[in-house]
Amino acid sequence: MGVDANGDGAADPFNVNDAALAAARYLCAAGGDLRSSAGQVAAVLAYNYSDEYVAQVLALAGRITRALRSAAYRSPARRPERSPRRAVARRR
Repeated sequence: MGVDANGDGAADPFNVNDAALAAARYLCAAGGDLRSSAGQVAAVLAYNYSDEYVAQVLALAGRITRALRSAAYRSPARRPERSPRRAVARRR
């Protein structure tokens, strides 16, 4: 199930873009709706039929998701211009 994700005309499993898109398509085809826990479990089980493996993969995915959300929250581009304390102090 090779995919040419970067448009270079070759589906290369050693190219990170091609490999990532191919893996995503495989998991989506196997699991259906990956927004649901059941879909995620089905997708991972299709890749490796092991409950222990599923638990490890989903735990790692959860840690990555939390880290990304935390980093996005701390990003200067997403910070409010004023802190709530300053806004309250200015109203007085």
